[in-house]
Amino acid sequence: VTGAFRVGVSRGLLVRGVASALGVPVARVDERLMGDWQPVPGLLESLRGGVAGSDSSAPRPFFLASPLEEPLVALGDRAQWQAEWKWDGIRCQAVCCQGRAHLWSRGEELVTDRFPEVAGILARLPEGTVVDGEIVACRDGCIMPFHDLQRRIGRTAVSRSILRDVPVAMIAYDLLASHGDDVRTLPLAERRALLEQIVAPVSTGHLRLSPVLEGDWPALMSLRSRAGEHMAEGIMLKRLSSPYRAGRVRGDWWKWKVDPLTVDAVLVYAQAGHGRRAGLYTDFTFAVRDGDALVPFAKAYSGLSDRSEEH
Repeated sequence: VTGAFRVGVSRGLLVRGVASALGVPVARVDERLMGDWQPVPGLLESLRGGVAGSDSSAPRPFFLASPLEEPLVALGDRAQWQAEWKWDGIRCQAVCCQGRAHLWSRGEELVTDRFPEVAGILARLPEGTVVDGEIVACRDGCIMPFHDLQRRIGRTAVSRSILRDVPVAMIAYDLLASHGDDVRTLPLAERRALLEQIVAPVSTGHLRLSPVLEGDWPALMSLRSRAGEHMAEGIMLKRLSSPYRAGRVRGDWWKWKVDPLTVDAVLVYAQAGHGRRAGLYTDFTFAVRDGDALVPFAKAYSGLSDRSEEH
């Protein structure tokens, strides 16, 4: 009646609820409800009976990393971990079937038409290949700022000028299926080897492998401090023996972001919230000085402490 709920229901809660009601594994429900599914009368029976989804182009549940909040030495032997850059782009899963590549965002949105140059290259991969990676703005082999990539986000039609001004590439870092065979239960070390075999023959400016970072723990600490030079947010640490899991499962994939930078800014606007927060100022706009002028550059909707809000 009023337009929307203030607090939504998470996908994970929905999946667990359906799985509990049907008495079936959570993983089955999670997988079946990926991509474009319809709430038809036979859906619940298909979940209960374990019938696989009919859409071969649907993505698989994404494996999500957890923030690294402990010392590196707590991870043990460096040789048991694969290190990569944590790219600042759009998480994407490419499903290759029927001679096409279907690109899915982490939010399960089909974005193939927004990145036609990437989809065209990925369509050359073998039938039944599923690749996990990151779409970034990239020109002549150099990663461009995420700000440039934002010009491609949200566009339902991509003009020639935007294709020219903001070229993109997919950086592939994991393999979920090979020639139609599900390889998610294989160790990362084996999946990476298969990924290299599949991607290398078609690797171009629009498709590349995520490079593996070498060096001991101190060397990685030094690399992390220079992540910005590579247009990266930090470093990913992945256990070489780990399977490709679903959701955020702690222990195998860690994201080790660089420490946030600080800037002196001026609060120039404060906007009241909505609903129960109508009497509070919750949206803030900040500016930086350019001589005597103030130039707005960012908005903050959350993250301020009560003390900050009081002042």
